[in-house]
Parts: sequence; structure tokens; C-alpha cells
Amino acid sequence: MGSQNQKKRKTGDVWSCSKKEILLASLALHVTTLLMFIVCLILLIQMKSQLEYTNAICHGILETPSNEHVFTIRDETEVFDGIPPFYGCAEFRYDEERRGTIVTDSQNTVTLYPFNNQTKSIIADCVYNGTDSWLVIQRRLHGTISFYRDWESYASGFGKLGDEYWIGLRNLHLLTSGQNYRLQIVLTSWEDVTKIAEYSSFYIANEPSNFSIAIYGYSGNADDGMTYHSGQSFSTYDRENDENFGNCAKRYHGGWWYKRCYHANLNGRYYNSSNGIEGDGVAWSKWLGDFYSLKSVEMRIQPNPM
Repeated sequence: MGSQNQKKRKTGDVWSCSKKEILLASLALHVTTLLMFIVCLILLIQMKSQLEYTNAICHGILETPSNEHVFTIRDETEVFDGIPPFYGCAEFRYDEERRGTIVTDSQNTVTLYPFNNQTKSIIADCVYNGTDSWLVIQRRLHGTISFYRDWESYASGFGKLGDEYWIGLRNLHLLTSGQNYRLQIVLTSWEDVTKIAEYSSFYIANEPSNFSIAIYGYSGNADDGMTYHSGQSFSTYDRENDENFGNCAKRYHGGWWYKRCYHANLNGRYYNSSNGIEGDGVAWSKWLGDFYSLKSVEMRIQPNPM
């Protein structure tokens, strides 16, 4: 009798172990299936991004910038001894020694010397309007210049002075490191309505910090589209620094301080109408929404009073 009870206990133990093993195996199978699903989802997202990138190349949307359209900080042969560095456009308006002519209300290409040693320069657009003088750092007008570019292009700058262009993140860092700047953004719809967004403080960090942006002090009538991006690193299709699961620069066709992903996408795809159907256009979400692509945009800066 005792032997029979012992056999029953052994049989029960075997069944109990088998049941545990079955439960563990089932759990492992579910975990493996979940991991495989996540891996497949990541692969699908990567394949979609690559297809979008390939399609952009095939249709001529993505273009390689030529050397003549790239702005670089370069050594100057002429050194202006004893002349303080210039950080903005206002000084050029009446300085005949540095500019040669007096400017009234117009747009003018100037050479800035935002460095203490006076041996390096930045070539840029100045806009003069009444008593205001602004240095243009970005302009979108008609879409002939592609803004879907790589990290190096955005770091160096590209486009055409007096037309569509991007001044370059390295230049922006050097300018805003020397003095406190304010930023003005001029937004124009296809109905020719213009809105203004101004920020009392604007700073771009260095390249090791991924050109992160610090921006605050909003005023204007466009609603605040940039404070959301403050503290964010810059991202391009080949260098992702956003906080999103997918690559915002690839998804929204630009280079920007994307977060998850944007309230402003001013370097997005240029559409020849307001219909930015993919949400990847030149958008200011707080005004006309993600799917309205603007007619023109101009970003410009000026030094705050010392």
C-alpha cells in the first residue's frame, strides 16, 4: 500500500513538472512571437523610409548641392584692424568704409565679420525695412532649391543669396555665440495673408551638441510654433536626433529641430499650392495646420541691444 502511494506521488510530481514546462514553453513562444513582430515592424518602417528616399532621388526631389551653392566660413585676405566685429546688418546701413554705399529700404548682400580676430567672414542677405535691419538665415519662395539635404549641407549652408537659401548651422552657431539675437519669422499663405512670429532670444549650440536650439520669448500674430522645439537637436535624413520612434526628417522631408515631430516644418517639401497632403510641406501647425503648405517663409535675425 505504501509502495502504491509512493508511485502515485511520483506520478503526480511528473505531471506537475510537465504542466509547468508547458506553461513556460507557451510563455516563451508568446514572447518570441512579440519580439518577432516588433523586429518586423522596425524593418517595415526602415524599408518605407528607404523607398521614400529612393523615390525622392528618382524624381529629382533630392539634389546634391553644388559648390557654388554652399556657404563656408573662409579666411579673408584683408584684415580690418581696429574695427569692431559686425554681428548684424544694421551697421552696414551707414558704414561706407565697410559697405561702400548707404542702404535705404532694400535687400543687400553683405560680408559679416562676427569674430574677434576679424579674419573670417559670413556672406549673407540683409533686409532693410524702415528703421529695421535683419540678417536673413532662411528663405523659401518657389521650391527651385531642394531643402531635403544631408547633415553636411545643413551644417555648411546652401542655396542662392537673394533667393532661396539656408545660411548654415555652423554660421548660426558662430553668430549667436558672440551676441544675443532675436528671431523674426515671416509666414505668407497662398491667400497672401502674412503672419509674424518673433522670439526675443535665439541661440544655436555647437556641432558636438547637434546644433540644438534655444528659443523663447514669443510675440506676434501667428501663434507660437517654435517654443515646442526649444532644447531639441537638429535632425536630417542621414542623422536622426529626434525623440520620435521613426525618423522625422525622412517622414517630413526636411532638416529641422524635430521633436515628436513638429509644430513648425519650415524646411519641409515645397508645394506649388497650399495642399501639403502628406503633412510634409512648409507648415506652421499653430496657424494653418500640418497639411497646409505655405507660399513663402523668411527667417531672419538681429542682435538684441547690448
